[in-house]
Amino acid sequence: MFLFILYRQCIKCVQITFMDSNIQVQTVGLYVLKSIFQRELGESANMENNSFILFFAGELLGDIFSLICKIWEKLVTRESLVIAGECLRLLVLLHALSQASECQKDVMNLLLEAIIMVVSVSTEAHSQVVKVLTTVYVDLLGFKLFIGLGS
Repeated sequence: MFLFILYRQCIKCVQITFMDSNIQVQTVGLYVLKSIFQRELGESANMENNSFILFFAGELLGDIFSLICKIWEKLVTRESLVIAGECLRLLVLLHALSQASECQKDVMNLLLEAIIMVVSVSTEAHSQVVKVLTTVYVDLLGFKLFIGLGS
């Protein structure tokens, strides 16, 4: 019971950082989550025992998508593009973590939905959005190559 309470509090803390009105707090929350995913990806060489981190991430997927939606409601700024890029990178890491699980297709669908959300932003920020997507695409290809070389 204690571990479940600790788990729920951890989820709640991350959710609170995503809902904060300060964009820098949101960015820090994304960086912390990204570092957890990267550490998990680096530690799990066999890619078979990622069920906890996938479960943990699953609890936060709605919040990540809400964050993407929320940043596009406001004026598109450099900071909002950083957040969009970090959200997409989190989904790329999540996809890499799901390689050996049954949810791989579902995670890819979520990643594609997030990319469509980012692309649908207004045309005045088009060149900046293309830069973010290009960077994320390169990250995705890098993970694919990394995972392909590992097996």
